[in-house]
Amino acid sequence: MTDYEQLKKKIAQIEQMNYLELCSMFAELISAVNCPTNPRTLKNRLIYKVQEMHLGGIAPRDQQLLIEISEQQNTSKASNTPKPLSTSVIHYVREWKGKKYDVTKISDKCYELDGVQYKSLSAVARAITGTRWNGKLFFGVKK
Repeated sequence: MTDYEQLKKKIAQIEQMNYLELCSMFAELISAVNCPTNPRTLKNRLIYKVQEMHLGGIAPRDQQLLIEISEQQNTSKASNTPKPLSTSVIHYVREWKGKKYDVTKISDKCYELDGVQYKSLSAVARAITGTRWNGKLFFGVKK
């Protein structure tokens, strides 16, 4: 049996466990005293841990980036002068009725489409379709 097959089997077993079995496995793998009370959360954390054990954890480069961001945030909180994080521009792309729309996220509450700024992704989706939409759902960001 390959590692991938073993991983799939272990995940299937976790999905079938009752709450007490999940808590026992949680205590064993995560070494935490408090077990999450929501069974779905508990299963998700255990599945993540099992995947991490089989496939490896976070990449060292990504881990270093997270440490740098954390240090930068701690420093800016201490000095009370926020330091900008280097972020890339976020684009949401959607094809609607044969036309491709590219929306740029300017800030948390500002999105731009064809030079026009909108307060939300939902407003952008409404401008495109003419009907009400959940913007995250329309652009495939929300499941």
